[in-house]
Amino acid sequence: MMQPDIVTNPVTKETIEFLDTARRSGGRRSRFIVTLQPGGAIAAHVHRTYDERVEVVEGVATIALDGVTKQFAVGEAVSIEKGQTHAIRNASDSPMAFRVDVEPGHGGYETMLRVLCGVAREGRSSSKGIPKDPRVIGLVGTWGDSNLPGLLRVFQPLLGFLAFLGRRAGLDRELLERYAEPAAPRD
Repeated sequence: MMQPDIVTNPVTKETIEFLDTARRSGGRRSRFIVTLQPGGAIAAHVHRTYDERVEVVEGVATIALDGVTKQFAVGEAVSIEKGQTHAIRNASDSPMAFRVDVEPGHGGYETMLRVLCGVAREGRSSSKGIPKDPRVIGLVGTWGDSNLPGLLRVFQPLLGFLAFLGRRAGLDRELLERYAEPAAPRD
């Protein structure tokens, strides 16, 4: 029997259990459950190249989608299309969990999540869960095909340059060896 594939981020108060990965599914899907403790949140962001479906499996999720915030209960789902700004938080006093489905699978997105959790566990991120090393920010944004939301998008070209600097310094290899699933995509 396969061991659970779980990563945690103590800063954002999230636990991610990978149920299926792009590598294990032959590229068909990425599927995982995210559990957010009370007060936990995933900051606003935008995916450039893929859609995701989020279904609440425990508690109540507060989801902001393109500036409209709604609460979703167990069994309710939302489809987030590429290009839509979204954020998810747990405003309740109990743990909240949701399943994420990305089809086809996206190994870079999975790698982004693993690296963000890893650097947070090691104290290498801010109190908001943002990596302290700007090159890591550039690399995870590249791996996850993610953009900054709203007016922050003007900084997107800078993130590409920071990712370049990270690759040039070998930081990408270090992060992949340390945190990524074996055979993770190398950008």
